[in-house]
Amino acid sequence: MQKRVLYIALVFSLMAACQKPKEEPVPQKVLAIATVNGTAIPFETFKKAYLAERLDLQNADGPVASARQLQKENILQNKIDELLLLDAAKKLQIKVKDEELEEYFKIVTSGFDAAALENEIAARGQTLASFKDTLRKNLTISHYLTQEVYARVDVSEEELLASYQAHPEKYTQMEAIKLRQILVPGEALAQEVHESLGKGTKFEDAAAKYSIASESYQGGDMGWIRRGNLPQNIEDVVFSLKTGTISPVVPSDYGYHIFLVEAHTPAKELKFDQVKAAIERDVRAQKEQEAQNTLMETLHSAASITINKQLLEQLD
Repeated sequence: MQKRVLYIALVFSLMAACQKPKEEPVPQKVLAIATVNGTAIPFETFKKAYLAERLDLQNADGPVASARQLQKENILQNKIDELLLLDAAKKLQIKVKDEELEEYFKIVTSGFDAAALENEIAARGQTLASFKDTLRKNLTISHYLTQEVYARVDVSEEELLASYQAHPEKYTQMEAIKLRQILVPGEALAQEVHESLGKGTKFEDAAAKYSIASESYQGGDMGWIRRGNLPQNIEDVVFSLKTGTISPVVPSDYGYHIFLVEAHTPAKELKFDQVKAAIERDVRAQKEQEAQNTLMETLHSAASITINKQLLEQLD
């Protein structure tokens, strides 16, 4: 019995010795549309991103082809910028905690039920895991920019005052009127309604009864309208009316209008203190964007970037 066991063991040993050494699988080279500091942007990854955002245009000639080419270049540029920013964040050891990611995921997906979310993620060519990875990257970049760019932007009182003085048109309260309207399809009916208003019919009641405009159920209430937001022939009429007066019948491409001006506020220049907070938001946003642009120029100039233009051209 011992001999038989020994024989079997010997046979297996000889068989193993005669077999060829097991070959390690050779990793396949990733087809890259671009490389950034040695890190590849896989063509398939870029293709999914492009197809998810691709312009839904049928004609592939002329302006459409140019628009698609520009879109491809913009998407690729965004991918390159993403890698540069993630690399910069990694050097500073900026990381996103799992709890923070899950909280962000809940906020981003709050408007979707499970089935709708699954469909939306699939439409983007992603899985739940890859979608969360994208969110993690977004948060990482946001933390990096906040820490290294936005937090270093200062806005002085002098800059705010200079912006206020340089752009008075931005800080002027436009002339506005509170308006009601009745819109009917025919001129004869418009004149009939206008006459009834002159005899004491309430404007709100006439609007609810006759008007075909969407606000008829609100008694024709259009709310506050700023100068410049109405067709010129209508604006000329309604802004010339005194508060509480009814317009004559005004024709337009939509039918025949009758208007009631309920209130009127003239244009006036707002004081600096009234708009200071808004000015600061505008100036800060502009300076943050300029600082981000400068950062990206620095990262690009220090990076080694190659683009496979032939692959880019092949993708339609």
